[in-house]
Amino acid sequence: MVTLQSRLSVAIASLKARRPVDIFRLISDLRVTAGDIATFLEPPNGNPYGRRLILSEGGIEVLLMNWASKHECAPHDHGASFGFIRILNGTARERRFTLRAGKLELLTDVERTSARPIFVKAPTIHSMINPHDAPLITLHAYAPAIHGMKVYDPLRCVGCVVRDTCGAWLPTPEERLAEFSLGFASEQTSSAG
Repeated sequence: MVTLQSRLSVAIASLKARRPVDIFRLISDLRVTAGDIATFLEPPNGNPYGRRLILSEGGIEVLLMNWASKHECAPHDHGASFGFIRILNGTARERRFTLRAGKLELLTDVERTSARPIFVKAPTIHSMINPHDAPLITLHAYAPAIHGMKVYDPLRCVGCVVRDTCGAWLPTPEERLAEFSLGFASEQTSSAG
């Protein structure tokens, strides 16, 4: 039996480049069945989503997210990575922000379905939510693998650089590498870890 991981590995190895168009084709053309993802589904366990790395290979990281109902993830970027999000099941609501004068300002607020993968380029700041009670499952591909992701806490007007294994939620002290004021998002004002 050919597994999802082995199909991904072959597809990644066949890529001639790591441009957005290549990653778009990778995630768009990948055949994914309910059986393929069943063993990778992680419960949210109080977070906005359960997060599972499927494969990190050839400078590309592929993850599966299993979203809790009506629990929005924190606004975040993906470090220097770009990527695509493919909705496998359900509907997602995505919000995009800009950081202006030390505050996150909403740019767009859109409900998305499985019609076309969502492009997220660096340094886009966005959040997502499963706005319904029905399941939402998303497949994510990033190049390069996410490193230096920033998660934003607009209520406290701070952001955090988080460990590579942390999702887009307010981090625990162990997941937080550095904290900064939103007025100085590129400057880390305190460190932990």
